[in-house]
Amino acid sequence: MKNFKHSIGAVVIVVILLTTIVLLFPLAFDNQKVYSIIVYASIAIFILLLLLLIYINLFSLQHKKH
Repeated sequence: MKNFKHSIGAVVIVVILLTTIVLLFPLAFDNQKVYSIIVYASIAIFILLLLLLIYINLFSLQHKKH
């Protein structure tokens, strides 16, 4: 439970992002450009999170070897 403070921060960020998505959804649904920006940003965030998980996994494997 040492990183409980970091967990709360992550939850707050996710809640803020989800609230923003819900509020901006009608705007994005009416405008094709905004919708495409949201789709591309979602893909970029997914790729960055995937790269972060790969980096963390590799770092933890190298740490265990030493």
